Order: sequence, then C-alpha cells, then structure tokens
Amino acid sequence: MMGLRTILAALAFLLVTASATALGQQSSPKVTPEMFGSLPSISDVVISPDGNTLAVIQNEAGKTAVIFYSLENPSATPTGSLIGEVKARGLVWPNNDRVLLLISRYRGQHHQGAEFARWVSVSKDSPDDVMRLFSKQTIFNYTYGSGGLFSLLPQKENKVLIGNWRAGAQGGYSLYEADVVTGDAKLHTDGNWDTRHWVVNRDGDALARIEYDYDNELRKIFTRTTAADDFVETQVLEQKLGDSARYGFQAAAEKPGQFYVTTTPEKNDKRGLFIYDAAEKSIIETKFQLDNYDVGSIIYDARTAESIGVRYTDDFPRTHYFDIRDKAFQFELETALSGVPAVTSWSADKSKAVIVSFHHDKPHEYYLYDELRGTLDFFSSSYEQLRGISYARTEKYDYTASDGLKIPGYLTLPATSNSRNLPLIVLPHGGPAARDTQAFDWWAHFYAARGYAVYQPNFRGSTGYGRSFREAGHLQWGKKMQSDITEGVEKLIRDGVADSSRICIVGASYGGYAAMAGAAFTPDLYACVVGVSGVYDIPYLLRRQSESGEEWWKTRLGDIKRENKEAYAISPAHHAKNVKAPVLLMHGKDDIIVPFDQSRRMTRLLKKAKKQVTFVELDGEDHWLSRAETRTMLLDESIKFIDRHIGR
Repeated sequence: MMGLRTILAALAFLLVTASATALGQQSSPKVTPEMFGSLPSISDVVISPDGNTLAVIQNEAGKTAVIFYSLENPSATPTGSLIGEVKARGLVWPNNDRVLLLISRYRGQHHQGAEFARWVSVSKDSPDDVMRLFSKQTIFNYTYGSGGLFSLLPQKENKVLIGNWRAGAQGGYSLYEADVVTGDAKLHTDGNWDTRHWVVNRDGDALARIEYDYDNELRKIFTRTTAADDFVETQVLEQKLGDSARYGFQAAAEKPGQFYVTTTPEKNDKRGLFIYDAAEKSIIETKFQLDNYDVGSIIYDARTAESIGVRYTDDFPRTHYFDIRDKAFQFELETALSGVPAVTSWSADKSKAVIVSFHHDKPHEYYLYDELRGTLDFFSSSYEQLRGISYARTEKYDYTASDGLKIPGYLTLPATSNSRNLPLIVLPHGGPAARDTQAFDWWAHFYAARGYAVYQPNFRGSTGYGRSFREAGHLQWGKKMQSDITEGVEKLIRDGVADSSRICIVGASYGGYAAMAGAAFTPDLYACVVGVSGVYDIPYLLRRQSESGEEWWKTRLGDIKRENKEAYAISPAHHAKNVKAPVLLMHGKDDIIVPFDQSRRMTRLLKKAKKQVTFVELDGEDHWLSRAETRTMLLDESIKFIDRHIGR
C-alpha cells in the first residue's frame, strides 16, 4: 500500500492525470485471480479526534493489521500492529491515543460452531500494546450485539459504552462501561434475555430498551425521560418471527421522550427515518424519506450519541446530512470528486475528514480533506494493485418483467468491449433480502476483466426498493424470483448483448440456489453452472431449523411443513435429473449460515443422476468468503471452469 502523499496541486490536475492513466490501459498487466481475489489493501480509514493521525485497517498476507500514519509529519514511517488471522469488522477512535478494532473469528466445526466477535484496543504510540476489552473473558462473544458501541463517553477518560451479553439465568444483553486501556468492564445498565437494543444520550444514560418476546411474538418498547426515571413499558407491537421490526429505534431525538426510528409507514412503502414520541406512542414527524428507495442506515455519531444523517442506495451508496453545514460540505465533495463520495470519519472539530469515493469502473478510493490547508488529497485505492487501470465498467440494466414489475439490474462489461454478442455470466446476489449496486464488485469485475459480460439482477425480493418490492419475493423461490432472472437473460439475448449459446449462471448463498434452480428449471438456457454455499435441498435444511428459523422460512416459502410437495418442487436437489449443464459446486467448511451438507447432498444427487459435477471444499472459509486465499481459489477454479465451457 502506498504511504500518505501530499498533493498540493489543484484537484482538477488529479482527475486529469487519473484519466490519462486509464487511457493507457493497453499496457495493463494480465488479469489474474490474485489481483481481484486479494482482500482490499485498505478496508477502513479513520482520523483521530485531534486530526493528527490516521488509523487504517490493512490486509497483510491474509492477516489483519492496524497501521498509523502521522499527519503532523507525513514523511514519518508508519507504525502498526499485526492483529492476526481475524476478520476486521470496524475501527473507531475513542480518544487521541488509541483505536478500537472490532474483530471476529469462527469457533467450531462444520456448521456446529458460530462466529464470535470482540473489541480490541490498540495504542497509537505503542502498537504492540493490544488490549482485549472484557479482558477477563477467555473467549470471543457471539457476534449478535457484541459490536454495539453506543457511546464514546467523552466526559469519562478512556471509557466507552458497549453492549454485551451477560451470562447466567439473570443475564442478557446489557450495557457495560469498558476501559480501553486496561480492558476491564463494569455493568452500566442491566438488560435481560429479551433485550435486543438500547438507545442512550450523549452522557451514556440509557433512555430506551427494546425487547422481543419470542413466545408471544411481541416487540416491547421501554422508555424513560432521564436516567433518574424508571423504565416504563411504552408500547407493545405485534411482530411475527421472521418479519423485520416495525420500528427500529436508532437514537434519541432533540426533545426528551422522543426518538429517531426507522420504519415503513402504511402510506408509503419506502423505509424512512421518523421521530417517535413515547408519550403519544406514535410517529409525529418525518425526518427523511424517499419516494423510490429505502433508507439503509443512520449515520450515528458515538461521540454525541446522535443521528446526524442517513445513508441510502439508489445505484450507489448515498449520504444525506441534517446539519446545513454538513449538507453543504457533502455537496462540495460531490462537485469536486469523480464517483460518489461519502465522509467515513471526521476530526472532532470537522476541520479534517476522510472521504471515500465509489466508482463504477474501479475500486473505491480514499481522500483526505484539510480545511486549513484547503486541500483534498488522494490517500489510497482500496485495491492498490488495481489502481490507475480500468478493466471493466458497470452500467444500469433495468427491464420490465412479464407481469409488469420493473426489475433493476446492472451489466458489467470489459473496458474495451463493444457490448455485442458476448459470453455472459449471470451473477444473482445472495440473501435474497439483499441487493447489488453499480459500484465496483470484485467478483463481477474479475469476470468482466477476463472478457465476459456480467449480469446482476435485483430480482423481486431484493432490498432497498420498498416493502412491496421486497415482499413480492415471498412465496416466489423458484418461481417469479427465478423468472425475473430468466427474463433478464432473455432480454440480453434479444438486445444482442449476450451470445445465447454461451451463458453461465454463478451465485453464492441464495445466488447459489438461483444458479442451481436455473440449471434444474431452465436447463436449456445455461451452458454451465457454479454454485457457492447455496441452499439446494429445502426439506432437508428445514429439519435442522430452530423455531425462529422455521418462521423465517414460513414467511418466505409458506407453510412448507404442510405443503411438502411445494418444498420438493422448488428444491434443485430433487430435480437433478433435469440438469444438462456441467456443474461446479464450492462451499466453506466453516459456514454457519448454510450447512456444508447442502453442497455435499447436491453433489451426491447429481452424481446419482449421472450428471457432470465437481465439488471443491473450502477449508477454513465462512459463508461470506472472508479470506483472500479462498476468494482467489474461487476465482481461479470458476474461471477455468467457465473458460472451458463458454470461453472463446
């Protein structure tokens, strides 16, 4: 990774030279799986409250490192700490001397374990000083809730407020005051086993406790106006298991007894941010809502425990601030930088900031803003090995399904392609409650860089487009969700983009299901199939589900225990005889979301039906393809397979 470089010339010069570099792509190095399969050189950049130091998560030979760069002395050698073979989940400065890093690690074997997480504190001046928060605990904590950083407690030196699970019959999800220097933690506010979330004020006082009663399928809201008050059960809402929360409590609003909540109102099915009044037991004001897209998340300032804005995605990640000065700054960024910029970190006085800019033709890039100097300097690409060269470009590709529903999607093409009669890779996303965007995608861009068109449809059931679009996917596995993909491919053929004889479908998780469903239910459309960590045998999967897991499936597939014929009808594993295309299956042995057995069973049934199938086991890999070694293997094995069947 390149060190911090001070660029004193005008930003316009930066953009001109970057364009000139891209024009020189004829001399681009050969595209290899390692170039795109490597984890990002940088996955997070945050600036210290005083604005003097950058902390960066870097990936060093598959290991996580926290590196510090001095902004007071840019020529100084960066210092850092190698954390090890863990997954970095977040980075934040609690003060000017230390950073907190959220890490996770798998414990267990073959779907019998879980992903565990914890915060560690790293000293800027002594990077070898790495302290585990909750240091008396010998193991990581379950990921659920353990990443909840509610307040940096600026009035208490070296203290932060974190949500964590307390063991024992009287335990539950509680708030703890943790010391970032010693790692010690003490109970701050007691929760219970039904507690799922907290809302605090800038002093760290808990003002709301959100519970979920699994037995009666109720979400309960307890509030108090000040820390001296008792919690009062404010409201009880019906919420079926597997359904999203009606109200997502995010932060305290300006007036006592009021809270910022995200929800989807009846009159407009797009999720927005609203002000909820505990005394009125209802929403009293709309803070932010869009006509076409859901609010994705709030921008939460842990220094003040405030919601200062929201993020949402149209085709790219977007930012909307509430403060007029922050709005003006965001507008200036969008005017000055190519791509779609967003602030990832501010100094305490907001005179310095770290900016990330998203692009459709290259990995996202980081910049450093300095108000005093009046500069906006390039810091690094997230993938340094790909910087300066445009291998592919991603375009919008929307179409209207046969029943009239608009299906958004994206088409990634080789940078030098004329977009005509190309071999096509269909890459449906996982979830299925997720979505793809127009921003750089390491998987799609690798295939496009190797000469393929890549189609990523946001079929019905995808998130971000409102409740009705998401719920249009309920009960549609293997049906309209699948036909959305099929009809998009057929349109690409009619438009002359795709060669109808050279189409491969590739996907992971739900995308793996969609890939095998394509092979089983539209066998003449695809010349090859790659399924990664997919669900293939739904009846077999359901036998291993908990009650809450069963309810999740019931919402999306119907009462499949009473309709076994339906469960079998939409399971690719029970239609292996229909498959014509050669199949490559891959699955991580440490997957805690989709059992490893799903791929083993699919392989066995394909072989029994005398079909062509290869199964690659991914040692030490989770459901999210978190390791560079495994990503590289995935790209290497799949591109060789795809080249063999639909390559030129």
